[in-house]
Amino acid sequence: MFIKKNLLSNKARMKKIIVEHDINFFDFGCSKGQGTNWTKKAVKLNGIGFDLDQKKLNQAAKNGIICTDLNILDIPTEKYVQYVTIFHMLEHLNSRSEAYAIIDKAIQVTKNSVIIKQPFYDADFLLFERGFKTFYSHWTGHRNQMVTTDFYYYLMEVRAQNKIVDFAIGYKKPITSSNDEIIHSLSSKIDSLHYRAEQHPPKDNDVNFDFPLYYEIQVAIDVGGEGYGPIWEILAPTRVIMDTAESVKGHGVLRPV
Repeated sequence: MFIKKNLLSNKARMKKIIVEHDINFFDFGCSKGQGTNWTKKAVKLNGIGFDLDQKKLNQAAKNGIICTDLNILDIPTEKYVQYVTIFHMLEHLNSRSEAYAIIDKAIQVTKNSVIIKQPFYDADFLLFERGFKTFYSHWTGHRNQMVTTDFYYYLMEVRAQNKIVDFAIGYKKPITSSNDEIIHSLSSKIDSLHYRAEQHPPKDNDVNFDFPLYYEIQVAIDVGGEGYGPIWEILAPTRVIMDTAESVKGHGVLRPV
């Protein structure tokens, strides 16, 4: 179901749609609706997906997703829903400042928590030194490649302003060697997908990585003081490296990786 942006352009209209469709979460950057549908099934709640690409929205609607072309930054500020998800969207923006604006809006419109997923870029230079790269680090569309500290410093500031209660940062799916299909040699062309020997330049498959490397970074933000919620529990990061809720001083528990 596609909802035109003018039908959600003020608080009264937004609340009307939310009540009519029993909406409990927003999905920012929903694309064709895969993430929206995953969350809907995982927590058994209805959501609205937001995107600006009309072709993708048409596909999302065909897939049974409630979606809209309303610009995320134009959502009237109000605590509407329990959760906001931002799955593999921030890397497609042009800058960290744009990403922070999106996260700010998510914090403003949720009652409980915000959950973020994106590719893991922290180890790119270590891979580069060894002649490798992840396929998603060399994509035309991935212009905003944020690392762990980009989230940490920003969210510490937001927390100091009492806009959020706590946050946690975790990593998902460790990559332990060059044999992983996510890993390419530096010779692979831009915008390649998972490594296939018959399609891509040869690489050394026998290099074990002695540094932390993961597929995703995942972030949870407690806005309402009720914890990170069921979406975070279901995502179950392989390793949570820091969580401000676990620190008496509020700086978070940093766990070696």
